Amino acid sequence: MTAEEEAQLDLAGRMAFAERVDENLRPFLLSLDSFAGIYYEPETGDLVIRMRNRGQQVEAQIAARVPEGGRWRIQVADVSEAELVDGSSVALAAVKASRTRLDMPSVGVDTAAGSLYLPVRPDQLAAGRQVASQVADATGLAVDLRAAEPDAPAHCTLRTHCHGPTAAGIVVTNGRTCTMGFHIVAGGDREFVTSGHCSYGMFGNAYRHAALANALGAPAQWLYFQGGQDIVRVNLTAGEESDNVFNEGTDIIGMGTPAQGETLCASLGAGSNIIKCGTVTTTWVSNNFGAAWGSFDLWGGDMSYTTIGGDSGSPVYRRIPGGTGDRLRAVGVNSSVGGHFARLDQSLDNFGAVVFQ
Repeated sequence: MTAEEEAQLDLAGRMAFAERVDENLRPFLLSLDSFAGIYYEPETGDLVIRMRNRGQQVEAQIAARVPEGGRWRIQVADVSEAELVDGSSVALAAVKASRTRLDMPSVGVDTAAGSLYLPVRPDQLAAGRQVASQVADATGLAVDLRAAEPDAPAHCTLRTHCHGPTAAGIVVTNGRTCTMGFHIVAGGDREFVTSGHCSYGMFGNAYRHAALANALGAPAQWLYFQGGQDIVRVNLTAGEESDNVFNEGTDIIGMGTPAQGETLCASLGAGSNIIKCGTVTTTWVSNNFGAAWGSFDLWGGDMSYTTIGGDSGSPVYRRIPGGTGDRLRAVGVNSSVGGHFARLDQSLDNFGAVVFQ
């Protein structure tokens, strides 16, 4: 996306509004029993708040907390995003148990539609409709189809550029070439995250950056297993930690939760060497790279952009203009060439870690 296109869509304004929603409105919404999720209209950036039922008192409380600078509306929902996420694992099991075999056994959440969806190859749409019917019976949820192509991990090229302290978005290698994600603190230790598949089959290998004489560190823990996420935390040499993202010149001020339809960006390091921005197409979808990578069903969000080999682990974030300087909210790490990303708000809880800032 060009700078002119970003300006026309007011991406900076959209991200600033989403950040204020995350800080000021979402905590209140989560306290409501009737809350069913939020999403943003990709074309307009409008905030849509999904509620089980409507009430003047609650809507007045919501209105008082909606930040300035964006339009919003209430949408009555039959099913919540949380119920869709809970149902997604049941749905995936049903897909795999079906006698009708799909080349891409995967399930995603469509918050805006209030449904699950199955990514299906165009030549398998007829078979996909049969499986979707079975999934709907198993979950009691609406199930749609989306034409899609098989995804693949994003690693394999080389780029070197950074002298310490390191930054999210630079090239790291452990026998494979991937990209350094955000820096974190786990149990008092300074670490960084990258894609879990970068360490698949070589978990003991230390990560290096070509411009530095010493190794950065070895993997400490990962979630790269059945039902997990494509992310690993890696030890980091003292003094190499920072709260910066390469080519952004901005500071990271914490972690954010993605919403369907909002705008996020990624500093794509080893492969693309650019910054790409796009919209969140879903906040929860399964992805499986196939037998060569363990055949694990990995969960996370998905973006509208594509990446190339080497971009795995690249930081995915929300820009926050204003204040003392432009800042970023860390959201995830890129996982695949199709835009899949592991979510930090989910994975860091499992790690017992926080974003370094």
